[in-house]
Amino acid sequence: MSGYSAFNKGAWRAYLLMQAGGAKPPIPPLSPEQARVAIDQQLQAGVAQQPTPSRWCLRRILAACSGLLAVRSLGGLLGILRRLGITRQRARGYVHSPDGAYDAKLKAIQTVLSQCDNKQKVVVFADELTYYNQPSVAPDYALEKQQPKAHQALGQTKSWRIMGCLNPFDGRLTTIQRSKISVAAQVELYQQLRLDYPQAQTIYVVMDNWPMHYHPDLMAALIAQQTPFALNIPKSWQALVPKKKYKALQLPIQLVPLPTYASWLNPIEKVWKWLKKEVIHNHRFAHSMDELKARIQEFLAGFRAVSPSLLSYCGLQNPKGIYAQALKLKTAVI
Repeated sequence: MSGYSAFNKGAWRAYLLMQAGGAKPPIPPLSPEQARVAIDQQLQAGVAQQPTPSRWCLRRILAACSGLLAVRSLGGLLGILRRLGITRQRARGYVHSPDGAYDAKLKAIQTVLSQCDNKQKVVVFADELTYYNQPSVAPDYALEKQQPKAHQALGQTKSWRIMGCLNPFDGRLTTIQRSKISVAAQVELYQQLRLDYPQAQTIYVVMDNWPMHYHPDLMAALIAQQTPFALNIPKSWQALVPKKKYKALQLPIQLVPLPTYASWLNPIEKVWKWLKKEVIHNHRFAHSMDELKARIQEFLAGFRAVSPSLLSYCGLQNPKGIYAQALKLKTAVI
């Protein structure tokens, strides 16, 4: 019986008895999980120590794990790796948040979510998206050798902005579209948010650290902020005197800053992904920005009411999601 066959059938004890006094088993008497962890640690250590070559191949793995594995063939090694869930995969670009307060900010967001009743206390995730009259190019179906076309318009490229807030409990979406993102536009979004949740005593808005979100005029339109984290306000703005027209609003909104460069913590990013997939990729409105804006508005308006489908698409119904426990999903994994 080959080492791979013994491993593939999971006959650990039988195989050890068969090989007593003979050749070593394919893996020492470890559980599959222990073996997987041991090999993974070896791979990670090898990458760190040997930047060139920068990737693993089967021959290098076989050499690096010679003390752990008794198999000598690449085929036997490949079979063991597959059984352990170690596979060859395409790499993805990755940047981890450099924010020193990452864990504390994430905990603050989870705490706010766990205390929310979606009535008197509401939480939304906010973000912005810029789109263009020129369509983005994406794969599509077509007859063979008749490549799909993303028709471009000659002349100047035009842009437009969406500002939105996603409710992570019921999937409601609050959005406005404007030519640019300004303080006035931000205040208008918050006023619309207030109209959408008239019974809310406090609306927590989770957002990134773009300075525009913390402009003195905008802050003046909100109630006093209670976040323990420093807001990203440029020094040149700190001496600005807020306009009186904003001070009178006193919108019941508390800002909750995300960790810096941590877009994966903001589920509304998935809304933009869906919008691009359904409307923006390969669109046919390059010559009519008004038609494109109307089509996008139609898409966004479809989520003004409670939307379980949007929650699902954004990963907010995933019991293993990062906010699952805070959202009180019944099958949340702790």
